[in-house]
Amino acid sequence: MAREYDKLLTVAVAFASLLLGAYNTWAIQNPPDLADLVNKGNGYFAQGDYRKAIDCYERALKLHGSYANALKYKGFALFNLALNNESLAIRLTGTSPYNSPCLFAGKILAHYNSTSYCPSDASRAYLESCYQYLKDASSTNPTDLEALLYQGVASLYLSPSTSYDPIKDFDRTLRAAEELSYMQKSLQVRMVKSSAWLGKGLAYLQMGDREEAQKCLRNSDAILQRQTS
Repeated sequence: MAREYDKLLTVAVAFASLLLGAYNTWAIQNPPDLADLVNKGNGYFAQGDYRKAIDCYERALKLHGSYANALKYKGFALFNLALNNESLAIRLTGTSPYNSPCLFAGKILAHYNSTSYCPSDASRAYLESCYQYLKDASSTNPTDLEALLYQGVASLYLSPSTSYDPIKDFDRTLRAAEELSYMQKSLQVRMVKSSAWLGKGLAYLQMGDREEAQKCLRNSDAILQRQTS
């Protein structure tokens, strides 16, 4: 009886190994699609489960380390973990420009201006990682205004520090927006420019340069006024 059991166990183990080998071969030949992984991550992102979203983006990046969308959305997820405030969280609510993450930047910057926020060590670590991923995303795709804008926002939260220069980052955002001449009338580009001027103004205020800050804030307001008129 024991011998029969041993034979059955040996057959079962061999069959399981055969199935596992077949699955591994299939998995190698049929890797998950990058876009599918990012879309799955965005689903978790929309639910506020940023850690599961990051896991999906990391899986995409293992397949393609310079996949710009995975880099950007991982940066966004890290930013939301850093602030740990759902009322200020970046949203990924759709492809319409009216739902663009760019529209949330002004609210985040206004909150930054109205508080004396000082990131904890854990939050700062998230922000530093966020900054690097957004920097990589914008290097991969220099016209990605969302990555450029939030790179500046993260830089502002990380300053004052010799390692970060939010004025330079917001200037890069403004230059990229100006170069997209065919999109100058779009809501997304106007909101990017308004938020970038606002962020630049706040950076000058942080430095104590009120004159330059006022110039930047006037530029931001002028764009908003043209938007509403």
